[in-house]
Order: sequence, then structure tokens, then C-alpha cells
Amino acid sequence: MNCALCSSPIPPGSTECPACAAPISYSITDREILPDDEPIVQQPLSTWATPQTRTSQEVSWLPTPHTVPKQISRSSRTSFIINKGVILVGIISVVILAGTGLFIYLAQGRNTHSTLLPVITQATSTAATRGQTSMASTPATIPNPYPPYRGTLLINDPLQDNSAGSNWMDDTVQPNNENRGCRFTEGAYHIVNESMPQPYMVYCLALNTNFSNFVYQIQSTLLKGSKIGIVFRQVPGYRYYYFYIDLSGSYGLLWNNGDKSQFLTHGLSSAIHKELNQPNLLAVVANGNTLDLYVNKQHLASVTDNTFSAGRIGTAVQSDDGSASDAAFSDLMLWILD
Repeated sequence: MNCALCSSPIPPGSTECPACAAPISYSITDREILPDDEPIVQQPLSTWATPQTRTSQEVSWLPTPHTVPKQISRSSRTSFIINKGVILVGIISVVILAGTGLFIYLAQGRNTHSTLLPVITQATSTAATRGQTSMASTPATIPNPYPPYRGTLLINDPLQDNSAGSNWMDDTVQPNNENRGCRFTEGAYHIVNESMPQPYMVYCLALNTNFSNFVYQIQSTLLKGSKIGIVFRQVPGYRYYYFYIDLSGSYGLLWNNGDKSQFLTHGLSSAIHKELNQPNLLAVVANGNTLDLYVNKQHLASVTDNTFSAGRIGTAVQSDDGSASDAAFSDLMLWILD
């Protein structure tokens, strides 16, 4: 038998992988919610150590969670990631099972940005519908390079500023807790986060978007952190798809519907540039219930899922050890397939 995460051989009778220390089996237990005025309290549990040597898949297991006071809560875009067996503050918790690894995503804060535009289709994709002042930067002659090789190019945005009308969250314009860390700087759109006591994932949204069937492509560069990715079909209530890549050359796609979360696919790809400061061209083709993932124009996976049919697009960064993170995004292109 081989490990589901790193593919290393597992001797008969073993309870964990000898290469990456992942348990052979790992069960999900119910979460436990405390009142709002209680801190996050660690319960006794066994944590998985980061492997000392890399295998075919580097596994970044979570450190022992710290006791976290209420004041470190970030916006509703921030999800803390902790291990099984930890009591949670009175906020939304989400259990994720990826291979044999169990994670809990905590959606922090209140549910803001609760108003969506109508779904934007080819028939409604005018500058007025999207709140844009100009579509001059969006030439209609650039073809969709991904199957089904059709569609109308609606967005062609270098992401140097917010002038294209997508209304990206920006803490330099609206310096509030919700927009914190989302900004245009140094010729790109960044997500910047200080270190936190626990692993976390943060996303930033293009608030004037709401797409159903589309091709979403963006240049993504991880400057600090563990994972970089995109969210799409995001709707109020902490609900979205999340596609990421990481420094080990692995990728994943999951959905989060506000009270639970599930991986749809994950794997390894040699097409991923694994170093910091190296750009990766991420793309997703969302066509009905079919979701196709690409990196650097190489096909990674195709899945069928009907959890979400439409929603906003966004960008995301993740830190598996709670350290500071910074991700830069540029050259966004989006084709509508309707």
C-alpha cells in the first residue's frame, strides 16, 4: 500500500507513513463551539511534524495551535486553519478532509459584502452593468486559449489600479477591517498579511463581478507564504470555490459552503513553478457543472460539481505556519462562455 499523500510505500501494519508521518487513517469528529467571549483553547492531541526530507509531495502539516485571544480576529475573508481536537471560538468552523489530512477552516468576522450584482452574461456584459467607466482596455479580438476555445473577452486588466471597474477590495481607498491587506501597489494587485498565531488563508474579491460560465486567467506570484490561488463563484455566507498551488508543486480545488468544506481534487504537477517570486499563470474554466484547472496553460484536472453556479471572482494567499504572506496578481483576463 502507498501513502495517499506522498505515494511512499507503507509497510504492513504501519499506522503512519514512514516518509511524511501522515496517519494511515484519520477520522472526522464533530466540532465544538464556545461562547463569543472565550478564547481558542487547545485540547490534547497529536500533531503531525513537517518531514525533515522532501518526498515526491512535500506535506506541510499544521503546528500545535496556540491560544488565540479574540482581538486577533481578522475580516470575514480570513480563515484560520487548525488541527483536529481544538475547541473553537463562537464563529463558523469548517472541516476539510484532504486525502488523509484533516483541517478546520474558521471563517472569521461578520458576513459583509452581502449584495451581489445580477449574473453577468454575454447579453448583459455592458459597461453600465459592470459599473465600468470604460471598456477601452478590453479588446474583443483576443481568443479564449482554453477549451472550448470560444467566449467573449469581458475583462483584460493589468491590475495596476481599479480603473477597469471590477471594484477590487482596496484598503488604501477604504481602510477598514474588511479590505485589510488588499491593495494595488508596485504595479500589481497584492494580498499582504502580517504573521498570525495560526495557519490561515485570506482572499480578496472583485466586488462588481458575478459570473456563471467563464474562463478566468490571472498571473500569480507568491512572494511570501505557502500557497497562492484564486477563488471563484463566491457568494455571501463564506461560500466559494478555492483553487491553489503551493511551493511543493501540488495543487488543490475545494469548495466551502459556510458550514462544511470538501476537496474536489488535489495532486502534483511539474508545470508549477515552485520557487518564491516565480510567476504562475492560473486559470479555471467553469462551464456549468464542469470545472477545469490549468497552470501555465497546462491542464491539471477536470471535476464535476454543482455546489455553486455563479458568483464573484477573487484572489487568495495561504500561510501554513502562520507567517507573514504576500501575493501579487496581474494580467487578469476573463471570457464569458454563456
